[in-house]
Amino acid sequence: MKFSKRLEINIKDDIILNIPDEQKLEEINLSWEEVWNRAVASDTNIEVIKKNIEQQEYLAEGLSGMELPTVNLYGKVFWDKEEFPSDYQIGLNLSYNFNTYNNKSKGLEITGIENGIQSLKEELKNRRNGLKLESIDLIENQKTIKKQIGYSREAIELTRQKLEIAEIRYKTGVATLSELLNYQIELRERKSAYITELTNYYKNLYSIKLLIGEFPEGEDM
Repeated sequence: MKFSKRLEINIKDDIILNIPDEQKLEEINLSWEEVWNRAVASDTNIEVIKKNIEQQEYLAEGLSGMELPTVNLYGKVFWDKEEFPSDYQIGLNLSYNFNTYNNKSKGLEITGIENGIQSLKEELKNRRNGLKLESIDLIENQKTIKKQIGYSREAIELTRQKLEIAEIRYKTGVATLSELLNYQIELRERKSAYITELTNYYKNLYSIKLLIGEFPEGEDM
């Protein structure tokens, strides 16, 4: 009697993998444009930058509207008949309202603020573009990983069928133990790859939810 027929083992019981229906995968049915719009709307960094821009614009407007130095000159002609019977006297008064704020310094400060505003606007633009690229990557990754999951399901099922055939062949003495174990190893490897793809799928899904503000950072999915 062959060794392979005398060795009693059950290969299948240890490798059965319940594969969920592809339609049962949790999904977010959004385009990258929709993800991007929601990401921009919920991004706290963008809100902070916008507030800083508003504050700096308000400050620049306030400095631009500060009162400039003014000088007022007025006078009068009077005649004091008793003291000066033959002379007219001219009296002059000088009134000034001089703002002690240095105009040159003010101009430099306004220029500095305006440059700062431009930098903030550039930062805002870069942040929005960054969220755009991230949205595109996440949605494309989700599609790619979903396809890979489908391929893995098919590969697992095909390998399982091969293993069942190999088990029958093994029991009848046609196949060797080595052939049977090779199919077991192949099935384990495909199962491991499938689990990795599922893990990547839900990590990516989590990233999408985090990006659009569906739940706060640090909260479990």
